[in-house]
Parts: sequence; structure tokens; C-alpha cells
Amino acid sequence: MRILVVGAGAIGSLFAGKLAGSGKDVTILARGDRLEAVRKNGLHLRESTSSTVERFPVKTITSLAPDDTVSNMKTPTHTANEIFQ
Repeated sequence: MRILVVGAGAIGSLFAGKLAGSGKDVTILARGDRLEAVRKNGLHLRESTSSTVERFPVKTITSLAPDDTVSNMKTPTHTANEIFQ
């Protein structure tokens, strides 16, 4: 099962990274500079209590496909309107 995380900000990236780290097939919808950074370097998460940085390879997309089902979005409302157009 593919898990789609909509939004590559702090919360969306945390969810995507933790899911990918547990072996799930994760795709993240991202745009702009964040999209390019994730495509180039993968998704990086830094632990708040140490200097440990984990890198997770995740797939990226820039828009939803007609058959995508979104169950939990991690993006501001004004961004959601753009995504669902």
C-alpha cells in the first residue's frame, strides 16, 4: 500500500519520515524549494534531543492523481485549496 502525505512542512515531513523509517512505501506531495530539496537529498529528520540526523528516501509528487485517496493532510487550508483544484 502506498501512503501519500500531502504537505512537506515540519509536520508532514515528520509523518512521512517516521512512516518511511518503519518500512512503509511513502510518497510526499511537495512544491517549490522543498520539493527540490527532497528530490535531491531525500527527507532528513533531526532528533530534538541529539544531533542524530536520519535520511529517508521518499518518492515525491507535485499534484494528486484522480484515484488518490487523501485521509490525513498536513498542510494549511490556503494550500489545500490549490492542491485540490
